[in-house]
Amino acid sequence: MNHSSLIKKLRLERGLSQEKLAQGISQRSTLASFENNATKISYNILIQYLDRMNVTLEEYQFMLDGNNLSEKRKLSKVFFDKLRQPYDSEFAKFLNEQYYSTDDYYYKLLHASYVLIRKRENDAIQVDSIGAQKIIKDYLDSIENWGRFELSIFINTLFCFNDEYIFDHSKRSVKKMKTYVDDLYFNRDMASFLINGTQLAFERGSTELFTYFFRELKQFSDKFNSTDAKIAWKVFSFLSTDDIYDQQKKAELVFALHFWEKDNYVRYVEKKINLLGDVK
Repeated sequence: MNHSSLIKKLRLERGLSQEKLAQGISQRSTLASFENNATKISYNILIQYLDRMNVTLEEYQFMLDGNNLSEKRKLSKVFFDKLRQPYDSEFAKFLNEQYYSTDDYYYKLLHASYVLIRKRENDAIQVDSIGAQKIIKDYLDSIENWGRFELSIFINTLFCFNDEYIFDHSKRSVKKMKTYVDDLYFNRDMASFLINGTQLAFERGSTELFTYFFRELKQFSDKFNSTDAKIAWKVFSFLSTDDIYDQQKKAELVFALHFWEKDNYVRYVEKKINLLGDVK
């Protein structure tokens, strides 16, 4: 099933007219042309259609795939679920065993990524992070034309690389991602990449790298109206300027973050302020 026929199916199942679904989002003719002639629509319009029909991006992708996720996509979901839990040595062992039984480098790269991400969060974990980093770097360097898989690995393990490597490959990555701007996951991939890069550069105190990512983050948030990107930009705009010493601006930011249910950012901001010592 393609995008246009699925959107039409979902709309009809919910008893919505074209006018009702498109109201406040696009012209009715835009939706009609999309459904009947499969003309292109922007990612933001598609997401708003789905939101009005109370369909998540994941549910939509599942239906688009014919309710049939590949084993690798199922494992990818498990992988990200595991990142929200304590380190699981059995899961790491499973990924290794999958690689040796299938000789599919996908599992080796997933194992290396898992090890590196968890080691960064908990240095006490006994894993070969140096070996894992070499596996990922050697693989990325061996692929001339990165696809979404390579971009995803780079995004999730950005912290492993030095500033020069990140800066050089970031320009390449942004250029590559912009070529699939109509892809369902473009918005999420690009937002994750720019947010991760901005935070990493800020943590390192790397002025050149921070300026690059911060600028790209602002442009992206404005152009694609990405909520996550806008929130991240507000947080790092506050932290990287004298606003950090302004109690009123801090209170306004924290209030907004609570409203957006971004308590992780609230904790992050508080931590950074505490590191400064006494706030003026």
